[in-house]
Amino acid sequence: MTELAPKLTGEEAIRRIIADIRAHPPGPDKREEHIHLYGELVAVEEINALWAEHYAELRKIAGAKVIGFRRFAKKEAAAKSAEVPAAAAEERKDTSARAKEIVAAYAGREVPKPKPEPEEPETEPDEEEPSEEPEEAAQGQIVTNTQIALPNFATAAKAVAMLNQKHHVIGNYGNRCVILSWELWEINRNVIIPTFQRFDDFKHRYMNRFVWRQTRSGMEKVAAGEFWLKHPNRITYDSVAFRPNQPQVLPDNRLNLWRGFGVFPRKGSWKLMHDHIYRVLAAGDAKAGLYIERWLAYTVQHPDVVGETVLVLQGHEGTGKGTLARAMLKIFGPHGLPVSQPKHLTGGFSGHLATLLFPLPR
Repeated sequence: MTELAPKLTGEEAIRRIIADIRAHPPGPDKREEHIHLYGELVAVEEINALWAEHYAELRKIAGAKVIGFRRFAKKEAAAKSAEVPAAAAEERKDTSARAKEIVAAYAGREVPKPKPEPEEPETEPDEEEPSEEPEEAAQGQIVTNTQIALPNFATAAKAVAMLNQKHHVIGNYGNRCVILSWELWEINRNVIIPTFQRFDDFKHRYMNRFVWRQTRSGMEKVAAGEFWLKHPNRITYDSVAFRPNQPQVLPDNRLNLWRGFGVFPRKGSWKLMHDHIYRVLAAGDAKAGLYIERWLAYTVQHPDVVGETVLVLQGHEGTGKGTLARAMLKIFGPHGLPVSQPKHLTGGFSGHLATLLFPLPR
């Protein structure tokens, strides 16, 4: 077989993969062939998970060591042992459990149930440990990533960890409970800014992404957005605030929207800009040049203090006023904004002003 049948479905592809796996050994290892033939119908991770589960069963029977799977640690196994050591089982939980779920869903084989607690309800899912959740989140650090690639089907731990990087629940934002999402800024695609959306919009955003979870009654497929909203490990803040040079999480569980400057300080020469300020912008006036220099320095050193003066530069177009302005906008990153119309400062929509430190009228 060298190519897919025209009407082959993902379910049929899974069945064919399982049939080949059951024939091994003595049949050949067809993992690469499966990826090549069915990679567009079945996720590569799912194919690898099925083969990983197969080799795990062989290891359990023979008591041998399995080499070549990154999630398997080397363990001494007795040849007559009837159970896989607990440490090895925990180490391959993500791969092994996923494979059992796929086999159960498509081949009709019941997933082995864990030992139940008497008082545990039947619908209580057997959650995986969130081993893929970023370590920084456990230490109170905020990890933001606007380019998450949530797969079509993901484990509970992976889905929660990835969505936590891009989304947070805000308990009170303008008297509403909303979802904060970190998105690339249209003005500067190297900068991320916070945006807010309703719960329903968030669910619609991820309604084509799903999470597999195991329950007493079998496997259950849940929409990723709805699953994350109901998960106890989602990131939630009571409200937001803007406090430059303060921690990312403020007292009373408030998220600080201060993202820092757009550049990092380092030693070097700024002679060209210094000469531009004194010779061009100040027109050779040493006092005016010193005032501009100190005004700029104070603005950067004290971003949390409201300025009491406005620096106005007058001159013909092309005389160099924008050179300094562009440098300052780059320094302030997401907290600097070029303003081309008065309504951007005085209009009815002023949400973008909440995190603005350096507006630049044009």
